[in-house]
Parts: sequence; C-alpha cells; structure tokens
Amino acid sequence: MKYVSQGVRNREETAADLLQIIADWEKHGFGLWAVVCKENNQLIGDGGLRFLGDTPEVEVGYVLAKAYWGKGLATEIAAASLKYGFEVLQLKKIVAVADTENIASRRVMEKVGMQYQHNFNYRDRDRVYYSICL
Repeated sequence: MKYVSQGVRNREETAADLLQIIADWEKHGFGLWAVVCKENNQLIGDGGLRFLGDTPEVEVGYVLAKAYWGKGLATEIAAASLKYGFEVLQLKKIVAVADTENIASRRVMEKVGMQYQHNFNYRDRDRVYYSICL
C-alpha cells in the first residue's frame, strides 16, 4: 500500500473501493479483477483496467500482497489486462502511472512493452506516465 494510498485502508475505505470497482463494471463493462492464488484460493490482490481519474484514458493497474511480490504475477496481470483491452475492448491506447520511486512497477510496465512518456504530479505525488498504443 506504500505506493497506492496513505497506508492500510480501514473497513469503510475498503468497502468504498469495492463499491467503486463494482460501479466501474456496471458503467463501463470493465474494471479491476480479483487476483486469487490458485494453490489456496486466497485473495492476494487486484488488477485490470480502469479509467485514470477523471480522464478519458484507460489505465492498467495491479496490486499484490507483499508475499506474492517478485513472482512475475504483476507482469502476468498487466499482460493479460493489455491483451483484454486491445483485443476485447478494442482500445487504441492504454496508460500506466506509478510513483517515480516504484521501480518494480516501472519494470512491469516496461516488460509488457509500455514506454515511458513523462513525469507529472498526480494526487499530490510525483509520478511517471507510461503508455502503449495498438
């Protein structure tokens, strides 16, 4: 959660996030998926596509429990999300945003073919902006 929010979310914040994910699916026909560990059927994160804030741009995102970092899962989530976005949703461009210090996330973006575009300030934090076009 270091790069996603101001810390661990409480029950109300988590509920609000889940309601937003559901609303995205209902309104746009796409959103974040639950990521579940095949071995134990536990929820270990989320990932997928969503609109970047109040912009018309679609962003790929991924969040995993720390125990599952470094196993290639974020890359797998990002790659599957891009494939879905381009092949099923027929998007022409998908973006990704990360804190400038989040080297692991930046590596994932680069592994799936996204290109660094620029730095910018988003939600009062320094971020990098990557994109990939069909």
